Amino acid sequence: LKAKMKSTMNQTTLAFAIIFALTIYQASTEDSVTTDMIKSVASTNTDFGFSLYRHTAGQDSGNIFFSPISMSLAFAMLHLGSDGSSKTEVEKVFGFDKSPEGRNIHEIMKKLSAEITDDNANYTLDIANKLFGEETFTILQSFLDDTSSFYNAPLEKMNFVSDADGSMKKINDYI
Repeated sequence: LKAKMKSTMNQTTLAFAIIFALTIYQASTEDSVTTDMIKSVASTNTDFGFSLYRHTAGQDSGNIFFSPISMSLAFAMLHLGSDGSSKTEVEKVFGFDKSPEGRNIHEIMKKLSAEITDDNANYTLDIANKLFGEETFTILQSFLDDTSSFYNAPLEKMNFVSDADGSMKKINDYI
């Protein structure tokens, strides 16, 4: 009986040790976005910004102002909801297909956003993401969950069909 109890205790201890180890592993992999990964995505974003500037500057004689990170975040959200050739094109243009170490680009973008909007930085930068969707459309809950989790982007349902002007005003007021 003692041997059987000891064996059961050893199995229970082993089971708890395995569960503990898996929990630690899962926690460490969930937050395993490294500074090098963030730098890689930031560098790709910078390349996109300069490329867009060169293209735009040749067509416009006035001042040009745009935020490459804002555009990348918007297209990253689009990437979450796209598939097929659309998804591939977004990946090519924004370098999402070159995500460091095969990491989920959205995990990296989330971490990058958190770092550049850090309250302890010696500057102030706010990022405001929001989805505006036609109220009669059904939007997948997984997409809404992901845009909320990665980009802090809630959905505001709008009536684009019968109140296009009101919807446009709400969006412009938000911006």
